Amino acid sequence: MSHSSIDADVRVWAEKHSLGIDYGWAGRELWGTYLSSVAGDCFQIWVEPTPNGQIGVHANWIDGPNDLDPEPARKWVVEESDLRNALEQAYEQVINWMAPSARNGHV
Repeated sequence: MSHSSIDADVRVWAEKHSLGIDYGWAGRELWGTYLSSVAGDCFQIWVEPTPNGQIGVHANWIDGPNDLDPEPARKWVVEESDLRNALEQAYEQVINWMAPSARNGHV
């Protein structure tokens, strides 16, 4: 698995959904984005390589004015060839958590 191929897949996916991507956190190799709903809830999707050579894709509700208690955070562990599909699943999960307030762009 190469950093450049993960980076390219994540950036193509982010561009498709008009999302900004940050790279790296606390010295870790990961890619992440935040999304917010019209109601003011904040969600995060992030991607990181796993020690076994696969890729973890995560989706989570972070915070919001309504103190939502959404479903637990979601995680997909996939091979590099399935990364874009897992990113789409994570995005759809966040959009479902946002309903009915909808997306308010990215943070």
